[in-house]
This record gives sequence, structure tokens and C-alpha cells, in this order.
Amino acid sequence: MTTTTTAAAMELLKQMVQRGASDLHLGVSYPPTLRIDGALVPLEYPPLNHDEMAHLLQQVLAKEQMEKFIKQREFDMAFGVEGLGRFRVNAFFQRGKMGAAIRLIPDKIRSFEECGLPADSMNYFCNRPKGLVLVTGA
Repeated sequence: MTTTTTAAAMELLKQMVQRGASDLHLGVSYPPTLRIDGALVPLEYPPLNHDEMAHLLQQVLAKEQMEKFIKQREFDMAFGVEGLGRFRVNAFFQRGKMGAAIRLIPDKIRSFEECGLPADSMNYFCNRPKGLVLVTGA
């Protein structure tokens, strides 16, 4: 599914892609915030109010999807923007206020090495014929 986004949402998505963020976090009373290498980085925007948050969601969700979101208090979907990328959205209500997390879906699956993982160990675990592998700790 491809959606048409208006200027405000498009600008936030462009900044997300240009700055290498994995996620864009939107919420009432907070400025739009990017997750870059695990760190939350607020953008230089004022905190969003209820109307601005609703307007941003209306730019991403179709009318029927927005109605379903308001009724069910949560909505998940994915969409694409030509020339920019694909995104997964979780819109939700938290403490009575609207919020959303938008994740960039990479075009390319990174290798173990690119993820900073030991390739030999990861290949060993991935090629086990059966069982459950638990990775725990910090």
C-alpha cells in the first residue's frame, strides 16, 4: 500500500531517512523524536499538541483507518512513499493521548557483520537442526 503524505509528515519521514534513524516517535506534549543508533534524538520542533498529532496521523492513515484507530485505540499498518522507503506504523493511545511509532523498513537486509554480530557464532546457531536458543543479558 502506498499512501500520499502531505508536507508535514513527508518532512519528518525525509529527516528520518536522511539521518539514518530506525524510528520516528510522535506523541502529544513531546517534539517529534528520532531513534538513531539506539539513542532518542528530539527534532528541533515544538512539542506536538493534540490537534497537530491528529493531523499528522490523518496524513498517514486513510479515513477508514483513522476511524478504526479512534474506535479501537490502536492501529498497525505499513505504507510506502515512492523514492523514500517503506514504513511500519503503530498508532496508539497512551494515558489518553495519541501517539505513534513509525519504523523504517530497510530495503536491504544487513549481514551479521554489518550488525556487529560474530558471523561464525550466528551461523552456528542459525543452522542448528532443532531446539531453542536464548540470548540473554545486557
